Amino acid sequence: MRSLLCLSKGAHPHRTCHDPVRFDVWSHHPYTFGGPFGHARLPDDVELGDLPKMRALLQTGVRLGQVVSANPVQFWVTEFGWDTNPPRPHAAPLSLAARWTAESLHQMWLSGVSLVTWFLLEDYPSPSPYQSGFYFYSPTLADARPKPGLTAFRFPFVAYLQKNTVSIWGRDATSDKELVTIQRRHGKSGSWRTISQISSNTNGIFLATLKLKARKTDWLRAVAPGSGNSLAFSLTRPKDPRIGPWGN
Repeated sequence: MRSLLCLSKGAHPHRTCHDPVRFDVWSHHPYTFGGPFGHARLPDDVELGDLPKMRALLQTGVRLGQVVSANPVQFWVTEFGWDTNPPRPHAAPLSLAARWTAESLHQMWLSGVSLVTWFLLEDYPSPSPYQSGFYFYSPTLADARPKPGLTAFRFPFVAYLQKNTVSIWGRDATSDKELVTIQRRHGKSGSWRTISQISSNTNGIFLATLKLKARKTDWLRAVAPGSGNSLAFSLTRPKDPRIGPWGN
């Protein structure tokens, strides 16, 4: 990327040539090991946790005139996914992959990504290694069984416990302005109770910091008109095993 944009290394890159490039979108495929907060082991590789530095380099290229575009340059992720177990042994279990799906979308949003294309819609038939679909393989999509990750992608929702607050983020499935209800449940079972209501913006994004005496054993979810219920999100952050996007 530095070579294409003629930018130097370091915290304050400078131009190394005066040959601008013309494009409207910078796209990347940030397949990641170790969960949605993972960083690449090699210094010039870019996984999810490294997207902010990639965006910063893109912005520097634009600022220094190394990128020519008729419109503001977009930052996209045009391929991404997590294989699941089942059907692929040693991949992320279904529930963990679903949580990672929502968290990945949140991390991309924080990094300024404005479009995400998932790989795949449906698992490939065996013995193909590509099992990151939102549906298990079926001869027809109409008969295919959805995975939890489908809900996590359609209606992503995350919640992170802090001292006396819980920070939440999500995007309703209608991608427009809605009144989103936040609910809490104590433990893995029991009744849901409404704790807050938040308006999403015109793109469906909602975020807030809730003053809430919560425990790690609590679960939160979002409910919105036209979207249904998000997946329940545990306030206990699971240990991110060193599982790759296609399993170990």
